[in-house]
Amino acid sequence: IFQVNLAQVHRVLQRLPQVDEVEVLRKLPGEIDIRIVERKPIAWITSEKEISDPFQSDVAFLIDARGVLMKERKLLPEYLGLPLITGCTNESLEPGKIVQSVEAKAALELLRLSAASFMQTRFQIREIDLSKGYCLVVTDKNHTRVTVGFDQLEKQIQRLEQFLVYADDSRREIETVNLLVQRNIPVTFMKPAADVINDTIDPEETPRIMKAIPVHPPAPPSGKGKSAPPASGKNQNGPQPFSLQKQNLEKKGGNGQ
Repeated sequence: IFQVNLAQVHRVLQRLPQVDEVEVLRKLPGEIDIRIVERKPIAWITSEKEISDPFQSDVAFLIDARGVLMKERKLLPEYLGLPLITGCTNESLEPGKIVQSVEAKAALELLRLSAASFMQTRFQIREIDLSKGYCLVVTDKNHTRVTVGFDQLEKQIQRLEQFLVYADDSRREIETVNLLVQRNIPVTFMKPAADVINDTIDPEETPRIMKAIPVHPPAPPSGKGKSAPPASGKNQNGPQPFSLQKQNLEKKGGNGQ
């Protein structure tokens, strides 16, 4: 066992992305004790804007709390429920590398802070979008979207906690909140589930299309002492049908006799 270079063994094992800590000891009379602490991934990370299944993607990597990237050969079931960090385009991603971008570090810090507060159960992060470049867009399991800045993350988390408490007390669900704003923070709330169900079961009727009703111009006023024109609106002095002319001639002939 004295022919084994323990320092070299330590270096080789420590280079593995999956290894967090390693200890190599020589135990007399004839043993070498190797203790390894594996890295524990806390999220997936990818340069893509959207990704459906990180398990099946070649551009999705596991990342631990220190920012070390890993590509596991054997994926465990618990990895499926890890948050997904998307849109990390400011640096190349490869196993063993430590992320350096401000956006990625802010996302890791946000995950650490959220796990250390009551939001670990109330606000479970499912996705962090880095693609905007100036902020993080965080989505939780209830599809609440929170816009977060890179600085003073702890204060932003505290403000978010206050909004969540208010939403719980008022029995409402937050849809969006923009924590980039210091005062008069914009907040929107989701439509109540009962209203959504009612709209699905009994949707609103199609709006009626009102048709225009033609308005006839008023009849000209009649003069004093003159009788109103006939209701039929026909001109008695105008041309008449042939049958009517014949009857009138017969009447005139009878009067002349």
